[in-house]
Amino acid sequence: MDEMNDQTAGPFGLSGEQYWDNPMANKNDLASQRLSNNEYGLLVDGPPEVFLQDHSTVPVLALRVIETYRSVKYSLSTTTQVVSVHLETGAVIVRKLTPYPPPPLPDFEEPPPAPGSIAECIDEDLMEISSIQSDLGSNRVFLLCGPEISNKIMMKIVPGKRGISYKEYREVVDARYNIQTPFPITGSVNKLEIERLNPPEPNSENTVWEMNALKEGEADYRITMTFNIKGINRFIFPEENRPLDNNNNTVFASIPLAMIVFDQDRNTILREQFGIPVTEEPLIYNDDIWLRGGISFLLSNLIDPGMYQYLYTWFICMDNIQMLKIELEEGWEDDLVPPPSRIPKFNTDKPEE
Repeated sequence: MDEMNDQTAGPFGLSGEQYWDNPMANKNDLASQRLSNNEYGLLVDGPPEVFLQDHSTVPVLALRVIETYRSVKYSLSTTTQVVSVHLETGAVIVRKLTPYPPPPLPDFEEPPPAPGSIAECIDEDLMEISSIQSDLGSNRVFLLCGPEISNKIMMKIVPGKRGISYKEYREVVDARYNIQTPFPITGSVNKLEIERLNPPEPNSENTVWEMNALKEGEADYRITMTFNIKGINRFIFPEENRPLDNNNNTVFASIPLAMIVFDQDRNTILREQFGIPVTEEPLIYNDDIWLRGGISFLLSNLIDPGMYQYLYTWFICMDNIQMLKIELEEGWEDDLVPPPSRIPKFNTDKPEE
């Protein structure tokens, strides 16, 4: 049987139609389990297959276990972003997890939160948040909140009903996306003003996805990026249409690099995607396309470093995800501190004789 009907249970213990019929069926048990095990962090779930002729929504479920004092500032409804990477094209969509205004922060004159942890859980619709229904095929979905990242799940957006054959599904998806249409390189060449670095050695086995930040001048940083990753046919320029980079090097391909930047308060200050030119000839091995290169650019070509104290910068291309921390103000520390532990009071009065 070649029918598409994935019934694999996800992180929330759901499968198939349960994602639509009763998505929060297991939330209390799951939250209690993670609280009792001190499993802090973000968890995301969603249906592995969404049949567009059967459903008009794409549910995404999010659970977070966090210290109570941190939840005042960082929560699913304030600083958390949902990221969807379309693996058929490399396009990245980043949206606030909850599209509505967050609840107001509490009065800081109130007593601080008590020690301990809490679990918060929400159910949102990715069709409403990010229009994921237009990205047919495979999508990698996860959550980001400053330096935190959730698990990563796969969602297939299927142009048909449950039971469509996998072959028919792939024929539709490939006809739409499997063409050589690389992401434009003009943004990275003109805005980032990238400089070319020595690439890693050719390798058809080991992925390289490395970033660094080097201080340059009094207030700027130079971001360096080295990569050796698997690409897809869509990233390749047709031989007759290969452009030149800003140093007149032939560009064989373009990798779609998404950058998501959070400031020290986990506010999202940048969500942008660039086509990074690949000036090394692609390596084809066992039908896999390997792309390698090295570039650098100044942080100030993206943002004004003087406006921030600390940055959490995420670099995303397909399944390659890396975070770079940049300390702009020396000695900066998160101003959220845990409340003091409660000290038991002892009665020191002498008992009456």
